[in-house]
Amino acid sequence: MLKHVQKVMDIKHSHEENWLNMEGVVAVGVGKVKGDAGIIVSVDRNHQIIRNQIPLLIDGIRIDVRHTGSVNVQT
Repeated sequence: MLKHVQKVMDIKHSHEENWLNMEGVVAVGVGKVKGDAGIIVSVDRNHQIIRNQIPLLIDGIRIDVRHTGSVNVQT
């Protein structure tokens, strides 16, 4: 399981910057996707365009695009 989580983190790290530069993407994280560790891409609106640009799987790791709304960072 630890190897799987590390693989998820590595894939997230390698794609995160590109995804965050996409209009509408507000966060990228690791969480449960269909019962297993995967990547969650949070968007502020539910646009099919964003969903079409992000694959459902990378190297066997599931990716879930979720409509979360905007994210406010608090310090």
